[in-house]
Amino acid sequence: CFFIIFFIIFLFSFFVRFCLVMYWGVLIMYDEFIVKLANAGKDFIAQAKDASVALISHFDTDGLCAASILLQALQRENISANKTIVQNITASLLDTIAEDVVIFSDIGSAKLSLIEEKLVGKKVFVLDHHEPQGVVKKIVHLNPHTEDITEKNSISGAGVAYFFALGMNQENRALAYLGVLGAIGDTQERSGFEELNNRILQHAIIQKTIKVGERLRLFGLFSRPLVKVLEYSSDIAIPDVTGSEEGVKRFLDDLHIQYEWRGRLKKWYHLRLFEQVAITNKILELKKDTPKEELIVPTYTLLDRNFRRELVDMKEFATVINSCGRLEEYDVAINALQADAVAQERALMNLRVYKSAIHNALQVVDTFREEGKLLVTEKLVVINFKELLRPSLAGIVASILARNKIYKQGVVVCTLARMGEQTKISLRLNKDSSNLHLQRLLSGITKTFGADSGGHDHAAGAVIQTKDEDAFIASLQKALV
Repeated sequence: CFFIIFFIIFLFSFFVRFCLVMYWGVLIMYDEFIVKLANAGKDFIAQAKDASVALISHFDTDGLCAASILLQALQRENISANKTIVQNITASLLDTIAEDVVIFSDIGSAKLSLIEEKLVGKKVFVLDHHEPQGVVKKIVHLNPHTEDITEKNSISGAGVAYFFALGMNQENRALAYLGVLGAIGDTQERSGFEELNNRILQHAIIQKTIKVGERLRLFGLFSRPLVKVLEYSSDIAIPDVTGSEEGVKRFLDDLHIQYEWRGRLKKWYHLRLFEQVAITNKILELKKDTPKEELIVPTYTLLDRNFRRELVDMKEFATVINSCGRLEEYDVAINALQADAVAQERALMNLRVYKSAIHNALQVVDTFREEGKLLVTEKLVVINFKELLRPSLAGIVASILARNKIYKQGVVVCTLARMGEQTKISLRLNKDSSNLHLQRLLSGITKTFGADSGGHDHAAGAVIQTKDEDAFIASLQKALV
């Protein structure tokens, strides 16, 4: 009996030691990556001081936040840069770069060989978090994947840019909020952040640029009227409220809460604190059979008073910046990220245009469905918009459809939209439904058409020649059999 007890204690202590070694090993791996990024930032400053600089960044929220971080960090060092925001890297784009030092942010890892081939003789830095394709020797490639940091939500492109900027100057800690916003825009926030993203969040909290709290899982509380938020609530289906304008008004009337003031509908921030608490408690009561963690989510609030109240919720701000990127209003996005008043107003206008375009696209999908123009199989749904959709919106429409309960879990949604003689391909998959790796799948298919792809396990994209659309769809069907 004594031997058995001793053996159990030995096994337990061995397990604890093993876990501690693994935990500290992971922490050291994170620390080493941060140090590598900081050292690269110092090297970049040394290279860029007396040289011309080009900055190439991705067009989504993460890429725009990364660009904003780097532009502000460069400005702090009195270094100017020629900025270019792109959806993807092409040989023709690289041929136009005349600068001595080139930095890529949130893009580039999928085109390493092409970059090295085209930018011979230049000092090149690639700051990215997407899965790399190819091996290079002459450019500085900074990516968590190359350091065996493979967690899906560990760090965003803006996060990589942030730690790189800290190497340039420690005063760039003031830009931590952009690293957090980039991660949120890249859907890396899942009721909190993973290790590296969480470190950036802690920097922002210490800098007093972000406050963390919690509230109901209701999107649009800051940007939309309260009655519309409740009526169109999809994350929380509120009994007798969701989907009914009259139901919303009865709900608020019963709580003695005014939803109008001087002819204008109130927003969440117009309510007094006790009114916000009353709405929260009533919804929790109505949804008492639903786990609280499904109803209450963390919130991240910008504390800089120069940001408009419609933008202080970082999840909503990320959507606004994404709308600017998708509408190719890149300067508006970057200026809005720096709290420029005019840019913020235009960004909110872009959000309305963006929502209208998405609404129209979803109506096209409904029409296609009714007319039998959708390709639907057990594992795949294909919507070819042809010229009916702006290519930059193909990805977000695919994401919306992938989350739609019309299609069962595990179905891959593919959207196609044309731009001249080329077609933008976007693949999306429900994140909680399958172990399928979309980026690898798409990469294997597009190579046969002489095209490249990029993305993640559950979201990937590519550009092919329009003449290859039918062949691509056939290959995709075959790959998913």
